[in-house]
Amino acid sequence: MKRRWLWEFQENISLKLRVFETTYVAIVRYLARFSQDLAIKDEEGSLLKTTGFPILLILVVLSFFSSF
Repeated sequence: MKRRWLWEFQENISLKLRVFETTYVAIVRYLARFSQDLAIKDEEGSLLKTTGFPILLILVVLSFFSSF
């Protein structure tokens, strides 16, 4: 009984970590592409416009981990 519970718990954690990893990679790739587009379109102040996105990324990650 205890082994089965431990195995299910381990599978659940590994699944959540895989989902987190793929989501994180997708968000980082999107932000990198978006910031490059902004840098090309607007050379002045593009860093100031993109500083809100890392903060948004951190909030998304924290909200994901709070669901555990």
